Amino acid sequence: MNDQKNFEETMKFINDELSLEEGLDFNKYQSSAIRRVQRVPGPKGGLIITFQSGSTWIYFGVDINTANAFMNSESLGKAYHQLIKHHYRSQKLAAI
Repeated sequence: MNDQKNFEETMKFINDELSLEEGLDFNKYQSSAIRRVQRVPGPKGGLIITFQSGSTWIYFGVDINTANAFMNSESLGKAYHQLIKHHYRSQKLAAI
């Protein structure tokens, strides 16, 4: 039940605060670790990352400069570990 509550709170945050917009889907990467990246615009910003394993996580408060550095890196996996993982509050999203 707690996972469902966390998921609902996360989705409310995405819908109310971040205004996730179409066209910000970065699915062009060839990465053995990361399948898809979506940037969440807005003052609070964030990234939604889907890994090759199928799990999807949202990372809150990722500023535009860090998001751009991550998405423009030669290796998304290495950049994820250097720039994103353990640097931002995160929440695993439940499969729909």
